[in-house]
Amino acid sequence: MTKTDFLRCLYEPMEKMDSFQDLSRDVQKGGLQLAYGLDDCQRIHMLCALQGKIGRTLMVVASNDMAAQKIADDMNSLLGGHVAFFPAREISFQRVAASSREITLRRLDALGRLITGQLKAIVAPADALMYRLMPADLFRQNLIRFEEGQILDPHKAIEMLVAAGYERVDVVESRGQCAIRGGILDVYPVGRPNALRIEFFDDEIDSLRDFDVMTQRSIERAKEAILFPAAEVLITPE
Repeated sequence: MTKTDFLRCLYEPMEKMDSFQDLSRDVQKGGLQLAYGLDDCQRIHMLCALQGKIGRTLMVVASNDMAAQKIADDMNSLLGGHVAFFPAREISFQRVAASSREITLRRLDALGRLITGQLKAIVAPADALMYRLMPADLFRQNLIRFEEGQILDPHKAIEMLVAAGYERVDVVESRGQCAIRGGILDVYPVGRPNALRIEFFDDEIDSLRDFDVMTQRSIERAKEAILFPAAEVLITPE
């Protein structure tokens, strides 16, 4: 039995229920709907079945980070990894420079996957929704695409990365950094497991390769890459 067949068997009994049909129909109309009498497992089952029925990205709000992470993990087992956890911002009473960027990068990864249509659901604790985010159009404008054969001046590419929140350094060591040496541009993108090395031949991208920042060795070649912004607040020239 394939996973598709398994999910069909899992959802079919619920889809035949009058209450579920009423819920999915009313959700598509908009407005507030109430579903009650469900335990935690049934709630996850219902949410995943609802997403498959209406075909829209779900926004699931939980009481705290721990609950949201668990819901995202459970939903991912049924939605094939197309669910992202959107953590709350870190509250620090120390200097901002001392706080970890890990949470910021996880938030940007979730937003990038959401805005590029990779998600079926995003799960967030309530306090993650209490702060303003950058406008969606500004986020889209700062998505950076690289592909083999693309005509692009390497110095223009580094300017685009810096404008998108990447930190220019001598050697790339962590996510959100970029560096240029002659015709080689290194960048450690948000949302990718490895850093990316872009080799230019004059103003043409000759190759893109994932590489390990610890060994600096290439892992595999890529045809193209889409990079998400590396900062939640982007300062435009205006």
